[in-house]
Amino acid sequence: MEKHVFRSLCNALKSRNLLHDSKFLLVEEQLAIFLMTISFRNRMMADRFQHLDTPPEIVNNPKYYPWFKDCVGAIDGTHVSASVPIKDQVPYTGKYYVVDSSYSSTPGYLVPYKGERYHLSQYRGRGRRPNGKKELFNYYHSSLRNVIERCFGILKAKFPILKLMLSYSLRRQRQIVIVACRLHNFIKMEMQSDRDFIHFRDEGFMVENNYGQNNGDNNMSEPLEMGTTQGRHEMARKQDEIADALFANHGGLEE
Repeated sequence: MEKHVFRSLCNALKSRNLLHDSKFLLVEEQLAIFLMTISFRNRMMADRFQHLDTPPEIVNNPKYYPWFKDCVGAIDGTHVSASVPIKDQVPYTGKYYVVDSSYSSTPGYLVPYKGERYHLSQYRGRGRRPNGKKELFNYYHSSLRNVIERCFGILKAKFPILKLMLSYSLRRQRQIVIVACRLHNFIKMEMQSDRDFIHFRDEGFMVENNYGQNNGDNNMSEPLEMGTTQGRHEMARKQDEIADALFANHGGLEE
């Protein structure tokens, strides 16, 4: 965070009576300590905790909505890590994440069609538009993963604690995520030329996941098998349903 943005943030917190000098620490010191804490690159392994709402990047974009109306995120690059007690872990139903071909088609994970072009770079250039419903689906699937991953990538680049959350209470973890998002928005309003925003603006940028690997199709020879045969058929039907709707909407041609 640039010095002038830090000063503006301190002034905003003071003017709204959200933060006050304590007996031992000034507002500036309290804020600096907090920012250092959420920017700390903790390496503790943690369970992952996801939010269920469809991201506004999908809901407010006719390119993706209503086709991917049940999508809640992308794996591996977009999740915010949390330490969730076993008793509070509840399986999510009816929604899914867009994932690469290292995953099997099972409830909660929408994969691309195998054996077809996938990455956005494969569709760039003259005469390289999607051909057929499967390629059209893969193009939008890849584009959607890219948008979501870059949005979360900016957030986690600024606040690495979101990659591997410390074992705070769930209430404290939720507060950290909310505050990080608000700080992200404040920085963006105060400094459009911030290097992270510029860096992640490029559609071709590949976001690293929580373990330092680039996202996208990896070189695994076989997908990770999860769930039942019935579950895999269920997501395969969802895949075909979206592909058919996209193809019909585009008249068989990419616009």
